[in-house]
Amino acid sequence: MFLMLGQIFDQLNSDHLFALMMFAMVFFMVTVITGISQYFKVLRHREEAVIKARLIERGASAEEIERILRAGQDHDESRKKCGVGRN
Repeated sequence: MFLMLGQIFDQLNSDHLFALMMFAMVFFMVTVITGISQYFKVLRHREEAVIKARLIERGASAEEIERILRAGQDHDESRKKCGVGRN
């Protein structure tokens, strides 16, 4: 298999090889950025779940929990508009 790949790379000229490497770099960067973004979304979801559990333990109503979580989202939205904060 590696021999076949070597033969394919030998047949490519420098322009084709450059284009292939650029495509590979862009693909890698998009994959890493997507992975990091998803990781932070999972963290955010876990934080919200912990907050909900604590509020339920304290006896907060569903309306109070919704209001508190929405206030946090509104705060995040205003930070995004200013160019600060998370995705």
